[in-house]
Amino acid sequence: MISFGREELSLEKGKTNDWVLPNGIGGYASSTAIGMNTRKYHGLLIGADENLNRTLYLSKIEETLIIDGKEFPLSLNQYPDGVVHPEGHTYLERFDFSDIAKYVYNVNEVLVEKTILIVRGENTVVVNYKVLNAGGSEVKLLLRPLINIRDFHSNTKEEQEYAARKIGNGFFIGAPKPLFVISDICQYTEEPSTIYNMVYERELQRQTGELDNHFSPGYFIANPQKGEVNIIASTAEINFARVREKLAEEAQRKKRMIDNYYEKNSIPHDQFATALLLAADSFVIKKEGKSSILAGYHWFSEWTRDILISLPGIFLSTHRFEEAGEALLYLAGKMNKGALPNVIGSEEINADSPLWFINACYLYAIRTDDYELIEKKLWMKMREAFTSYLEGNECYEVDRLDALVRIKKEGATWMDARSSNGNAITPRVGKPVEINALWYNAVVAMAGLCEKLEKNEERKEYLELANKIRASFEKFYNPKKRSLYDVIEQYDDSTRPNQLLAVSLPFSPLDAAVSREVFAHVFKRLYTPVGLRSLSPSSPQYKEYYSGNQAERDLAYHNGTIWPYLLGAFLDAHTRVFRRNEAGAIELLEPFEENLKRYGIGTINEIFEAKTMRPDGCVSQAWTVAEILRIYTDIKKEGIHWV
Repeated sequence: MISFGREELSLEKGKTNDWVLPNGIGGYASSTAIGMNTRKYHGLLIGADENLNRTLYLSKIEETLIIDGKEFPLSLNQYPDGVVHPEGHTYLERFDFSDIAKYVYNVNEVLVEKTILIVRGENTVVVNYKVLNAGGSEVKLLLRPLINIRDFHSNTKEEQEYAARKIGNGFFIGAPKPLFVISDICQYTEEPSTIYNMVYERELQRQTGELDNHFSPGYFIANPQKGEVNIIASTAEINFARVREKLAEEAQRKKRMIDNYYEKNSIPHDQFATALLLAADSFVIKKEGKSSILAGYHWFSEWTRDILISLPGIFLSTHRFEEAGEALLYLAGKMNKGALPNVIGSEEINADSPLWFINACYLYAIRTDDYELIEKKLWMKMREAFTSYLEGNECYEVDRLDALVRIKKEGATWMDARSSNGNAITPRVGKPVEINALWYNAVVAMAGLCEKLEKNEERKEYLELANKIRASFEKFYNPKKRSLYDVIEQYDDSTRPNQLLAVSLPFSPLDAAVSREVFAHVFKRLYTPVGLRSLSPSSPQYKEYYSGNQAERDLAYHNGTIWPYLLGAFLDAHTRVFRRNEAGAIELLEPFEENLKRYGIGTINEIFEAKTMRPDGCVSQAWTVAEILRIYTDIKKEGIHWV
């Protein structure tokens, strides 16, 4: 449980810290520690369909506490010109977050507890209210839901009045998409109203559209002194008994998941690790009956590269082996002529997802000893991925002269940001260092699996190719900097973290001496306590600040901005180059313990600004959480080495 007291719940502090409760199918509930929505992506119910199209339904509930006839607004919103109204945060005594979000208000010693719970596997949210201490006062709650049925990337600028039909203790809206909002014991009264020009401060900063209108069809009156009160919103008809049952099942599932992690890894319980476990679990979704991984909250979808980099930490380190296998099978089903889509559902491919797929299959095999799944269901897809590089496509090909992979399409690596005119900001056409490190790693991994699967002739072919790649990899060495070029053919000597993969992956094409030089170079120029810079400060393209509009932020995205997920590769490389030092390695993770209480509560964000190390980007990023959890587990669990 992560808790905030009054001092941390001021307007200035509280509005900067987001929480997210996922529902396991891509939807979620989300707001800030003080209950003020600061993003268009905030809301009590953001639902997802089978294609991960996400829709805001219930933005929030405006609560007014009535004590002996006197009204005390508990809500908090921002409007144009910096107007904040009402100011319910002044009554906020405490905010707690784990796998629920809980607000405790204190109004003249009357304590009101509001708890938000998400139902796993469906688009349903429960908001529970309790009066903990009413004394002799007569206490009521007036609860007005704010409806805004729109794509979660957009804003409602026009006046929108939905046709709401009263049903029992609540209402139903049929269009544009169905929404049920009902209560167990509250009395519902129809009284339509519109809230205009609510301001989302984060969107104002990001210049992505900050104004939004909301519609309320009516309000609920509750007498919580007679017992707890529940408001449930769902895209399907609501059965209170079933909802309670599913919430209880979910609590038990999470308990089993946490207990299993500590038991299987034989490590002591730790609050930091438990928070990471819950955060890692938040990215796991079900697609087509199989497990997959959402890249980040709020706005990312299923990025195949992110899934494959996250898989070892989210599934293998946590002994969720069955789900790891499902995720690999799911991605195998999305493969087309060996290529994987950059994002599930798109036709665009990238240069490295097939190589990360082979790496993930290899790690799955050595961790689970499940070579049967590899041989019967994944091997042909691994072969297909491997062959796609030899045969080539519109994105990548193997140079027959040196056996290295050449990238033909701009922006096809993980550094894929584009300018407003569509041009890649970091084109990296040619032979990028990490792509060829992944290529070598994939070929040697295939050879290793051939040995297990008794494919001896095939193994010889892989080993011959690996030897040729290793010899050619010497072209990447930059004797002037005693490091590796970022790209060869066009010879880009920018100091970027990509070269670290040549040291950190399970199979390295470098000898020990060069590995030490590469690690030292990266450490000196790119390391920060919260991750690795994407470009050295000495580069003319280096951007100190990640701010402004989308185009301005994209210029900095891979040109200095700090990426915490790269600490996974950094510590793997450290393990290869030096003897493991548990105390020192754990010390490197200490900044993230504090990070769990800021920006994204209970999780770790996507990026940090280069100059200030201010958290930014997605408040919760899968590969960041996965890599921190993986290396934490690796450090704590004696005898497990990833490299």
